[in-house]
Parts: sequence; structure tokens; C-alpha cells
Amino acid sequence: MEAMNRIVNVIEEILKSEFEHTIVVTHGNLLSLLVIKFNKDFGFEDWKNLIYKCVVQLHRL
Repeated sequence: MEAMNRIVNVIEEILKSEFEHTIVVTHGNLLSLLVIKFNKDFGFEDWKNLIYKCVVQLHRL
């Protein structure tokens, strides 16, 4: 998936940066692709339940 690869590349570049906090703004479909990359249990029902203003917080491990 080209879209998933693009958003994952963006996140990987952010994680390589020295910034402590970063905000990424996107639409629900692209956000879902990002979440699926890191959480294989995220599915169609989860996507349907996304709210208009959704916040997902990622942490560096």
C-alpha cells in the first residue's frame, strides 16, 4: 500500500528527529493505515468507530 508506506516513512523520519514532541494532523483513513501498521488487531469496526476529532498518541520505545 503506497499510502501506508508514505505515512510510515513520515513517522519514521519524525522518530529519528531530535524533537521531543511532534503533532501530525491527518484524515481518518490515513490514520487508520498508520494504526494498522503497529496494531494488527485494528479492523473495520475500529475504523467505523473513529470519531471526527480523534487523537492517537504514539510513544518511542
